[in-house]
Amino acid sequence: MLGNLAKWLRMMGYDVKYADDDEEDAEILQHAASSKRILLTRDKEIIGRRSDAQMLLVKSSDVDEQIKQVVFEFKLSPGKNAILSLCSECGEKLQPVDKGEVFGKVPDGVFARQDEFWQCPDCGKLYWKGSHYNKIVEKIESLLKP
Repeated sequence: MLGNLAKWLRMMGYDVKYADDDEEDAEILQHAASSKRILLTRDKEIIGRRSDAQMLLVKSSDVDEQIKQVVFEFKLSPGKNAILSLCSECGEKLQPVDKGEVFGKVPDGVFARQDEFWQCPDCGKLYWKGSHYNKIVEKIESLLKP
């Protein structure tokens, strides 16, 4: 239920695990407690369960409001260098990849304009600092303003 929030937190450089749909509440709580992760949820029932896990009830269904709540609740201050450090899809640390290795795997215009590329070693997704990157930075900066 918080998949978009998970992606945005990863884009900001935070290590986020998204629970599988088939995981039971007890499993999610146990994993959060044992891995010392904070459980972010909109599920009021799971918040009410007894657990050693640290939890936060995310109040809004709007992803921008969710980001603001998490950032301010935990006093997060993501740096610009953290962006493009983790895969937004799976959370793995991105690895630099030589430009020649992405030929034919990215749009021709992107290949012509960009010199730096990163790839997720797990899912293979490719990243570069194009216009989408600039929009992400702008959005994050606007959301971090009090």
